[in-house]
Amino acid sequence: MNLIRNDGGEAFPCPVGYEHSDYLKGMSLRDFFAAAALTGIKSNQTLCNICSQVEGLTQQEAVAKMAYIDADAMIAEGNK
Repeated sequence: MNLIRNDGGEAFPCPVGYEHSDYLKGMSLRDFFAAAALTGIKSNQTLCNICSQVEGLTQQEAVAKMAYIDADAMIAEGNK
């Protein structure tokens, strides 16, 4: 059985016995990777300026999109 979902599964899985509690479900691995990528992207003003040149998106939207593209790439690589 494959436990990895499209979002990479849970970043911080629950202890055994608590898997079915919605209260204890944490962020997805995809969201965790995106947050990590976002930290790096936002720390580089040149990269943020490049993101702001994406047609039709605000700088914030473009940066967020780039963070999730990076996260998806990390999940894809991890599934190889």
